[in-house]
Amino acid sequence: MHHLKVVNDTIWATGTDVEGYSHREVNVRNAMFILTVIMPLVAATIAFFGVPHWYKRSSLFSFHKIVALWFFSVGFVGVALFYLPGQAPRILFIWAILHGQIEVVLNMLLLGFNGYQALAATWTFGLVQYGLTLSVEYPLTVFTVAAIVGGANDLLIFEALLYGKQYGLAAGALCHIIGAVIVFVGIGVNIGVVPWNVITFLSLWGHIFFMLRYILTAPTLIKDPRSEHDELEHEDPPNNPLHNVTFTPTLIGAFVAFGLVNSTLTTLLIAWVLPRD
Repeated sequence: MHHLKVVNDTIWATGTDVEGYSHREVNVRNAMFILTVIMPLVAATIAFFGVPHWYKRSSLFSFHKIVALWFFSVGFVGVALFYLPGQAPRILFIWAILHGQIEVVLNMLLLGFNGYQALAATWTFGLVQYGLTLSVEYPLTVFTVAAIVGGANDLLIFEALLYGKQYGLAAGALCHIIGAVIVFVGIGVNIGVVPWNVITFLSLWGHIFFMLRYILTAPTLIKDPRSEHDELEHEDPPNNPLHNVTFTPTLIGAFVAFGLVNSTLTTLLIAWVLPRD
């Protein structure tokens, strides 16, 4: 059994390195850099301003604004992956943790917690994760912890949305999970520039499409009770798409356990089975 290749405190993907890329692979990689950065940033802008009263203070802790930050962080992770081809130093995991902090806030919103509780949760998450990343001696341990916690974080979003019967949003969350898995696979093994970028593109495209589809269609038309006629007016979307769903502590615990078990198995596969010398 093999494991991730570590040289000089940095994880290196096994397989063809950057110097061995063909002209086509270089061009595909450069083109995808534009897509993986521009697409999330455009999507973040649309998500932030895509509801009627986006400027209200009451919408500060809201689904569309947190998703906008989520997209924004995805774009910056894309920049880091482009400029660190085939390698994963600690700074890459710092970016991943920042991305994960936004997902913690999103999970807290979906599960019915308030903004102060979400702030406390993401602060604690960051304190522990940043501390481990900077202090743990072995990069393989840093990778393992980041992948397990990050995977469980992503799965919790998917589970909550699926349980709340928001199937479109759940599909978007599933696309993001696929994208996250392929990122961690790429850290350990170079599966090929074209296959890796095709999967990344499709997963990112699906993630953005399903999330924006909800945000842009959530403002519904309702009857104005003050009018004798059937006039319609725009209604702000709920800050939380799962505002009518109740999550018990037992259910949340089951979701977290399921996510940790599955992300652990996936991480062990990526870190100890897939890499080859």
